[in-house]
Amino acid sequence: AFLIARPKSHLRKDGALKPAAPQHHIQKPDVDNLAKAVLDVLTDLRVWQDDAQVNGLSIRREWVANPHAAGCIIMLKW
Repeated sequence: AFLIARPKSHLRKDGALKPAAPQHHIQKPDVDNLAKAVLDVLTDLRVWQDDAQVNGLSIRREWVANPHAAGCIIMLKW
């Protein structure tokens, strides 16, 4: 999962989400580009020999209100 900080324009002054703020992250960066970046890093770290060994992916992009919570969660199953 890619956790992306919401822009301040999505939030009211009190920190609550504006009614017009988008529910889903449907803009750049593209989910396939995010996944490829992670696969390339894991290959560079020698988690596997080549990302061609990856059998499947489940990928999500989600908004987070707290910018300190932004990041990437990776779960590998062998």
